[in-house]
Amino acid sequence: MNKNNVFLKIVVGVLLFILSLGLSLVYFLNSDINPNIRSHDESSLDIIQKNNVISGKFKSSDNYLGIISVRLRNESINSEDSVFKIKNILDDNWHHIATISATQYYTQPFYSFGFPVIEKSKDKVYQFEIKLLSGNRGLSLSKQEPVLVSSYAYPKEIFLKNPRLLLRFIRNKVSYYLHSQDSWKVYFVYNLPLLLYLLYILALHRFISDKNKNRFKKIFKNFANPTIITILVAMAIDIFVIRKYTNSTTSWLTLLWILGVISYRLEAKYSFGLALIFLTFCPFLLSANMNWAAEKSAIWTYMMLAIGTFQSLFEISPFLQKMKKIYLVKTSIKPLRFIFLSFDHLIINFFIKRKMN
Repeated sequence: MNKNNVFLKIVVGVLLFILSLGLSLVYFLNSDINPNIRSHDESSLDIIQKNNVISGKFKSSDNYLGIISVRLRNESINSEDSVFKIKNILDDNWHHIATISATQYYTQPFYSFGFPVIEKSKDKVYQFEIKLLSGNRGLSLSKQEPVLVSSYAYPKEIFLKNPRLLLRFIRNKVSYYLHSQDSWKVYFVYNLPLLLYLLYILALHRFISDKNKNRFKKIFKNFANPTIITILVAMAIDIFVIRKYTNSTTSWLTLLWILGVISYRLEAKYSFGLALIFLTFCPFLLSANMNWAAEKSAIWTYMMLAIGTFQSLFEISPFLQKMKKIYLVKTSIKPLRFIFLSFDHLIINFFIKRKMN
């Protein structure tokens, strides 16, 4: 086997692995609206439900305790008020008391109870209580773990004075992400391209005949154009990185794909293949609670199916095939193809120069 080919395959695998880690990090950072807050899962053993009151205690793992989040069972509660209290278990008076509408408890998986930050809270035991003012039934804990999460809100200016504290904070925050219940789903979704690539390499060398290898190589060679890769990367960024949906982004990328199909004379099977890939992502994204990404992946599935359908009609229609051979049509396509090929040469030359340097 050619050593250059082996090296290239290893480089592609490493790049896909780095890409998966980068996308996972971007996802977690996007899902964290408070970068100066770190969280810690608490045990549910010391949390009890009695007489329609939820109460419990936990040992604070860090300083600057400012939030506890409780996972409540998704039940229907009438518009009534509840009282939340928290204090150091050694104190007589409550540190914080707040009246909260109980209807807010089921808008999110966790409901976060905020209170004045306790600067020196590490290794101290705190007691909390949640109670409906009416005393009615309807307030109960979820059976899904974790039930209680404590959060610590560090002042941003303290990190500038203490770099070691910042490093410890980052380590603890990353560790929490790595051990969270849904983290493996996110990693799996973002590692799908790497897994598919490894399966392709395995199938290519173990299960595919020499005759079919050339077909697969031809298919992937058409996708290896820098312009096509750039368009596909832009689609992936739109799905997995950018949460906000915009019609203009979808429209422009769809137009670029159509122009790429025309310039490189790609067959309908390429659009249908992308539609299948985007469709495959949907259930995994939904299982990882990445609904926004699943919705975008479904949109791109529809767009690729629509484009592939029009391509198929073009390929089987004798009239449209004759239209393609008209001089005016050929002349109009040439400038477009020149632009795309020029972009390809520009990128290739850039990497060649970088390699020589």
